[in-house]
Amino acid sequence: MIEYELLHKDLTEMTSRCARAEVKAEQFNELTESLGEAKAKVDELSALNMKLDAELDATKITVTNLNSSLQDAKEQRDKAQQLTEKLNIRISSQK
Repeated sequence: MIEYELLHKDLTEMTSRCARAEVKAEQFNELTESLGEAKAKVDELSALNMKLDAELDATKITVTNLNSSLQDAKEQRDKAQQLTEKLNIRISSQK
């Protein structure tokens, strides 16, 4: 009878260990799935970040070009104003 009780105890212990192993395996599978989803999201965000970086770089170049064009336009305006003033002075002095 003692041998039967020991075998029963061993069987119960092994069943318990198997149940715990199944729970851990399920948790591992869930964790692996979550990790896969997180990696996919990180990859998606990384791609979006690279796209936004490229767009930002292009925008910076555009702003630089626009600032340069604006500066050129201001210089041309100032020259035109100076020439207009000189012309008005000449016209006034000829009267």
